[in-house]
Amino acid sequence: MKVALVRGTSGAAGTVLVALCLACGSADGGSTPPVQPTGPVTTQSGDPRSATTPPTTAPDQSQPPDPTQSGSQDQGVAVPNELAGTWVHVEARAGTVYTFAADGSYSEVSMLHQERPSGTFRFTISARGTMIVQPGRLTLQPVTGTQVLEDPDSATGGWTRPVRTTPQVFEWSVSADGSGLTMTGDTGTIEYTRRSG
Repeated sequence: MKVALVRGTSGAAGTVLVALCLACGSADGGSTPPVQPTGPVTTQSGDPRSATTPPTTAPDQSQPPDPTQSGSQDQGVAVPNELAGTWVHVEARAGTVYTFAADGSYSEVSMLHQERPSGTFRFTISARGTMIVQPGRLTLQPVTGTQVLEDPDSATGGWTRPVRTTPQVFEWSVSADGSGLTMTGDTGTIEYTRRSG
């Protein structure tokens, strides 16, 4: 089953939610939206080394990038001013919000909700990671985050899992007046509006 999630806003705090989901399974057999969210959390670990003992091996390149480090400078270009900022896409039952920072980090919040006779179904993804910006091409590398399912028709009521760390690649462009962002990926083309303030 596949589900496309898009973020939505909620509350006085102006929290905007968004999600693009497509592959997710339910362990309890309840209804589960497939999700192409972001991915499992992987953290770097290792024994501390003495300051007088230099490491004898190269750093493990299999680990996801550190979200505190810029993801745009090694393989792409600096995050352009036209892309930096918060972008929102909202539909009736779904929404997505991306925030792209000048240092090459990003955050994403996505949500899908449905009212059912048994209650409210919700699927939410929140993720943080790094980004690589190239002319017309944007690669988002999730590093940490969660995906949460609330299902009134499930025996367990839902679950919480780490996001996937699979990179997401988009074609992107910003409108001439800087107010709109178009992102095209595996789930299609989505238009975002810049959130000011």
